[in-house]
Amino acid sequence: METLGVAVAEAYFKHVLFFNNTSGNLGGGMTVVGVEASVSFVADVVFDSNVARSGGAVSFGNTRLFNITGATFRNNR
Repeated sequence: METLGVAVAEAYFKHVLFFNNTSGNLGGGMTVVGVEASVSFVADVVFDSNVARSGGAVSFGNTRLFNITGATFRNNR
């Protein structure tokens, strides 16, 4: 999708496990960046034992929308 010459990214997660991921910088499990980016964690999404310098589970930067209604975060550093 494209809006006014800007790429649009949308993600919808359901029944996903992000486990034991590592990042040397941001977001051990996931990083979402972009003024037109949006992400939804809606049902049975688990972030477990992810590690990063900042945002052990998830890092959001300059993001249009994030919706977290069905996620579990545990043991992230």
